[in-house]
Amino acid sequence: MRRSLAAIAVALLSAVMLTGQPPRPGNSRAPANPPPFESVLFIGWDGVQRAHLLELMMAGRLPNLTKLADEGSFETIGISGHNTDTKSGWTQLLTGYNPELTGVFSNGRYQPIPKGLTAFERVETFFGPDQVTTLFITGKAGHVGSLGPGLRKEGPKQEEQMRPGQPWHNAKASIDVFEGDEQRQADEVGTLARRHLGEVKGRFFAFVHFSDPDHAGHAHGENSPEYEAAIVACDDWLGRLRQLLAEKDLQNTSIYVVTDHGFDEGAMSHSYAPRSWLVTNDKAVIRGGHMREVAPTVLMRMGVSLNEPPPFPGGVLTR
Repeated sequence: MRRSLAAIAVALLSAVMLTGQPPRPGNSRAPANPPPFESVLFIGWDGVQRAHLLELMMAGRLPNLTKLADEGSFETIGISGHNTDTKSGWTQLLTGYNPELTGVFSNGRYQPIPKGLTAFERVETFFGPDQVTTLFITGKAGHVGSLGPGLRKEGPKQEEQMRPGQPWHNAKASIDVFEGDEQRQADEVGTLARRHLGEVKGRFFAFVHFSDPDHAGHAHGENSPEYEAAIVACDDWLGRLRQLLAEKDLQNTSIYVVTDHGFDEGAMSHSYAPRSWLVTNDKAVIRGGHMREVAPTVLMRMGVSLNEPPPFPGGVLTR
């Protein structure tokens, strides 16, 4: 029988945060050969520490995420092979590849993701561009940006430096709705997401990214009321987006909520924060694993073939 959220939380808080060894909670009631979902809503909560998230869930402050976990599962996700930061985290989560292939190792060492590697491009290629709508709606600029190579004003003195193209420079042309390259708070991101999802007809693959927790953590610290309020705001928008899916009768949609990295305990940094997490309504997800396993899992559950090269370096979280 699938473990309750309380049992999972106790196991995670006692085993993961004290020993660093993640247990693998899962849903033992997952069907053997579940049918694919028509659409995917992939939601990013930037920089949410796993232990703090569980504390808020146990306190009843994240009712929408808790409901999602009860419908599917809460899984632990580990990070290795690249920095625990935004550029490399979302790149791996949305491609499934290691930085040796994508070229995105950290916020400071990066390049445009090579063409064809992102989940958006794979979805468009597999179904055909007229048979699926891809959406990219973010709350950060540069770290999930699409600018090409050139001079940028960067650094504490804002001096101009020649910089490589940002990770999403190549993929942008293949994405139907690209609302990136701007700093946005949760309400603006959520409003854009509601508007664009409300216009979708048929199959879609949507990435909706909320940056507020990361910004609050850097400004006020991981243990601050501001950090908690930002996470709660993300949960509120999860509920609103789920309500929209229900109103539009888009119930055959798998939802995955994940973070790109954790946060250093009590600090304003995430210099080493490799404990990520995944919450989903997808009952076929039965284990946790590595960050590189998330994208192939999501693509497979949408019915996309994983056989096209280059091969994925990780497995899928359904077996």
